[in-house]
Amino acid sequence: MTPPADPVLRLHHLTRHFGDLAALSNVDIAVAAGSRHALIGSNGAGKTTLLQLVAGTLRPTSGTVIFRGQDITGLPTWRRARLGIGRAFQTPATLPVGKFGRPA
Repeated sequence: MTPPADPVLRLHHLTRHFGDLAALSNVDIAVAAGSRHALIGSNGAGKTTLLQLVAGTLRPTSGTVIFRGQDITGLPTWRRARLGIGRAFQTPATLPVGKFGRPA
């Protein structure tokens, strides 16, 4: 059996407060290269906050973001983008519908 590879992304005790509200508290996640994961939860569960902390658009109250063995917690978004970390935003749009209800 092959031992697991070091994770490409590791979040260690990641915490984010907004005033007295703890949006995230001591989140620990390890993501292996090539793996797929999903964040699920109700509105206000902290999904977007977590992604913003990884992308660098928000700074954590405490904890670290490690990418490929490098602590990137203090790096700005443009430096993280050069490392390969970015966000894609969902933009709702309609497709023109052709014959038989299929996209044209």
